Amino acid sequence: MTEPEGTAIPNTLEDLRGRTPDELREMIEVLDAHLRSLHQEDNGELRHLDPDEQKAFSAGLEIREKAMAMLDEHRRVSDIFRRRPESVKRVYANLREGLSPGQDVTRLSTSEARDHALRTLDDRSASSHLRPEEKDEVERQVRRNTDIARRVLVTENEEYRNAWLKLVTRPGGAMYLTDEERNAMRAFDEYRVASEGTTTAGGFGIPVKLAA
Repeated sequence: MTEPEGTAIPNTLEDLRGRTPDELREMIEVLDAHLRSLHQEDNGELRHLDPDEQKAFSAGLEIREKAMAMLDEHRRVSDIFRRRPESVKRVYANLREGLSPGQDVTRLSTSEARDHALRTLDDRSASSHLRPEEKDEVERQVRRNTDIARRVLVTENEEYRNAWLKLVTRPGGAMYLTDEERNAMRAFDEYRVASEGTTTAGGFGIPVKLAA
């Protein structure tokens, strides 16, 4: 096998530092070629390795295993981030709008709560299920009622809606909640307690748009 142009043979584990996934894949390909050349003749006959060759073969295997482990870790991390792209988009959108993730909505002024809620309604992915007249009605309620505006902020997100549906449609639904869904329900409950002065024994609120 021809060695990929520009790809050096990694001689130590340090040679793997700072490498991109593509560079690691090329290094593994080069290592595989050299390991095969040490292990077998061109005709397929197994070779007897002298001490120096055996040492090089063992070192090559160790470097290859480390490179594979680094690629596996990269794939796992990439898979995790790909699972919730909408959640990531919402975080960046909130940061651009000045609303930090987890911010206490009770501390927002009336105008801040209204403006943030209206931005949520303007998000096409968040309001696509509403008919024009329904969206207009929700916007009127947001402008007139600061409680509705704040409830939009704590209920109009994917995690809260998914959690609410699990709790009302499945016996023992709480056991199926993800960590993100539990946090979303907790954020609403904290707002409800702060705004209504009740205990946490009550139920959870219907998402504003589901109730619209």
